Amino acid sequence: MTDNMLATTVGAFEKRMTLRRRMLAISGVSLPKGDLCDALYAANRKNIIDCYDCHNDEECEIWLNGHQTSRDPPKFCNARLSIFHMRRLLNAPRKTIGDQLLSRSRFR
Repeated sequence: MTDNMLATTVGAFEKRMTLRRRMLAISGVSLPKGDLCDALYAANRKNIIDCYDCHNDEECEIWLNGHQTSRDPPKFCNARLSIFHMRRLLNAPRKTIGDQLLSRSRFR
């Protein structure tokens, strides 16, 4: 891979993840700092993949620019179901998904 191709790929990924973070914030998903419990880690990973696989960048950016807050992501959002799942996990009683949202590190 050439340097230019790498820069283009990294740039596209960063742009997509910026849209993802905005969508999560507008949809009411605020991830805690630090290590995530297994269920939330898996949901977050799925959300990243769902967003990365999406081809609605333009529609997403237009929608995000027109909304400050929204209960639900738009229907065209490829990550819509994973956003709902993450929101449910974050709002669930702690015993439902483990003793804490922050848990052991996966990198030990």
